[in-house]
Amino acid sequence: MAQPIKYNTGAKVTGCCIKKGNYNIGVVQNYEYGPTSSSGFYAGYPSGTTIPTGGFVSYQNKASQGPSIYNIPSVDDLVYFGTQLNLGASASSPEAVIGACIKIPTIALVNIDYPELPLIDNNILTLDAGYTSSYPWLDPNWFDVAGGTVTQASLSGGTTWFSGDSNYNYSDSYLFMNGAVGGQWADCPAFGSALQEFTISVWINSSAPNFSNRACVVGQIYGAQTNSNFAIRGNGTNGYEGYIRLATSGYTVNFGVSPGGGFRNYVFTFDGTNTMTAYLDGTQVGTAAGPSGTLISNGLKTVIGGNDTGTPGSNPDTFNGFINNVVIYNTALDGTQISQLYDVYRTQRGF
Repeated sequence: MAQPIKYNTGAKVTGCCIKKGNYNIGVVQNYEYGPTSSSGFYAGYPSGTTIPTGGFVSYQNKASQGPSIYNIPSVDDLVYFGTQLNLGASASSPEAVIGACIKIPTIALVNIDYPELPLIDNNILTLDAGYTSSYPWLDPNWFDVAGGTVTQASLSGGTTWFSGDSNYNYSDSYLFMNGAVGGQWADCPAFGSALQEFTISVWINSSAPNFSNRACVVGQIYGAQTNSNFAIRGNGTNGYEGYIRLATSGYTVNFGVSPGGGFRNYVFTFDGTNTMTAYLDGTQVGTAAGPSGTLISNGLKTVIGGNDTGTPGSNPDTFNGFINNVVIYNTALDGTQISQLYDVYRTQRGF
């Protein structure tokens, strides 16, 4: 069942939503979603309103006709839906229709529930293989659904995309970065300012990992070494570590030996004062002292895969494995919130 969605050309509603184009997409389930208004609509309100299930659902706000909700029963039906949108001959496949709808701010095309995320207003990046808005399909991009304008990570170096089976099982949708040959990574937009405290959460399946401490899983990690950097990266031996560099000093907190065995959730937090903490599958596994000085605003982009210089690199100095989603907050989540984040993705995706 799709989440409540409201057409809104302004900023996203505080405390309830992520934002895709001109739509607030309800994420916090206990939020009091309001009635239909002249500026848009909520699906599922009032109580008892039927929301189409199965396949895809499209939400559109038409100025001349009012809002519309379309049920699209299957992937194949997306092509017909595209003809109704007058997308033209270029939208001749389901992939092309989804790729086009991602970029149209007046359409929200979804096929799953968005999981309820803690501290939604502090969520500044969500690149997720399970969200329709994240599917690159025919484009070399991976879309951010955290909020604001639609931004994207560029998939570089031949990064391979898998969009799941015909039923679109979420755990079967992922990026594959082949560190054995190097040169595969994703390049995300910069945050605009340094994160004085942060949380990085990433789901990794690394059955044949490279653990070189130059192998970056995700982080803002390249540029002059006098800039501040942060990342989850290989620990140099048998697993991953959280890493912060401030000026000429480096700080690490270890996740321990990588357990392997399918997708695992790695979370790295920094409280902005001194403490770095590592969590594996919702449980704290390490803590260490971090920098006490102010992180430097470096305006660097965020890298997923690649190496610690932000370039493609080569074996064994690049990440090797599968990534399902990346979530970054501009605050340090606590243990309860991290456990919640782990449980909601694990349950929904069947990890």
